[in-house]
Amino acid sequence: MKRTPFYRRPGRTGQFSGLRERVIWMIQTRGHPVTGSEIAASFGVTLIEFNRSAKNLTRGTGKVARLEASPTWVTESGIVDRQFNLVTPAKVVVPQGKTRLCTRGAVLHASKKVHQECLDKAARRSRLIKANLYIDEFEAVL
Repeated sequence: MKRTPFYRRPGRTGQFSGLRERVIWMIQTRGHPVTGSEIAASFGVTLIEFNRSAKNLTRGTGKVARLEASPTWVTESGIVDRQFNLVTPAKVVVPQGKTRLCTRGAVLHASKKVHQECLDKAARRSRLIKANLYIDEFEAVL
């Protein structure tokens, strides 16, 4: 199975959550630059609302893909519009977690008793996951 690029999503939810991801996807599927009015139509909002949230699309260099905006122009309705294009194609970036449950060094330096306890806990988790009981048990503990 092909791995898809990983996109960071904002913490808040709303109609523009995952905006960058969806714009990159639109450009990739269509194969050509996309205008702000096309993006606004696909989101079901007006071009003015989209322009307010599109400020951050081209800001900074993204790890997954970099977007570029063309110079703006005024449409027939008097609203500013621009084209968005991919400068770099989207690539797979897997986020590196700060906490690792089990590192190679920890295994090498652990005592035999602790090592066996970890193996027993892992085997128990594996059995619970296979039986679809692990999530229910985990929520009960919290």
